Amino acid sequence: MARITSRHSPFAAAVCCILSLFSIIRAQLIGCEAVGCPQSDGTTSSCPIGNFTAQAIGTANFTSAISSDPLTWTVAFKSEISLTNTSADVLERSYYLGSPASLDLATIDVKGCALIFKDVVNRREFSPTEAGTCPSLLGASCVSDLMSQANKTLLEILDTEDPTFICSKLAVQLRDNAPSSCSLTDDNLWGAISVQDITGPSLLGPIAVDATCNPTSRDGYHLISIDSQQSTTLPISASVNAFAWGVTPVVSVFYSSTLPSTFEAPEISLSCLKPVAQDSIVVVPLESTATNLISIPWTLTAIATSLIFALIST
Repeated sequence: MARITSRHSPFAAAVCCILSLFSIIRAQLIGCEAVGCPQSDGTTSSCPIGNFTAQAIGTANFTSAISSDPLTWTVAFKSEISLTNTSADVLERSYYLGSPASLDLATIDVKGCALIFKDVVNRREFSPTEAGTCPSLLGASCVSDLMSQANKTLLEILDTEDPTFICSKLAVQLRDNAPSSCSLTDDNLWGAISVQDITGPSLLGPIAVDATCNPTSRDGYHLISIDSQQSTTLPISASVNAFAWGVTPVVSVFYSSTLPSTFEAPEISLSCLKPVAQDSIVVVPLESTATNLISIPWTLTAIATSLIFALIST
């Protein structure tokens, strides 16, 4: 892989931290009621996603320079009786990336990965109709500190002589060095962070979306399976609610894979995914925090302009 260079200063890093506070995307976290999931028995949602039949979904938009239209993250949940232990339930959460049909993520000249914080889901229990957001799950200070840490760490990795396994290195640094402002950690450790490609030839092909249920926020989007996780538990227990209705932070990363760069600047966005129960459409005022990494010093005029634009946008 060609070395990706970036010039940055402490001042630019500080600006990046400021922008991460203000670059807030206002969006909706939507569930089955919004996308029209059919009901299998009059009360239980049933959204077919390939060979996965979701009982609840949660979809959130995030933006990137790779597309003029937003990308989407979708988390889908289902519960089934265990085939090996009929007194237990097998719970499963699957994660999908949605993109416009015109955008071929398998062939674009941009590297992309997702860091999925899988252990966080069990650390706080939400109600089925409650909206889980990054500020409400992690706290505003934690979100700011985590984004600042991710920005700084990614730039440092890209500046090394051997910028390989970039996303894996980023995941390790974040996993083992959680900001002190983040309370949903285990002794300053995030726990398991799954690293998955979201661009490149290793991606699975798009999933056929059932005509009865579109588990994204836009019609005609391609949906790609990115990851999943399972838990086996007793049907009536706190762990069921936590796993079913908990929030999973997802860090999305895009950066150039060529020299000279064909991508203006590396990007990091933080989204928090939660299934939303049927009969509830929850508006999320602060759903996803997205920021571009700054690799050159900014002038004070540029900083002021960016902050004014961000404030107007919110």
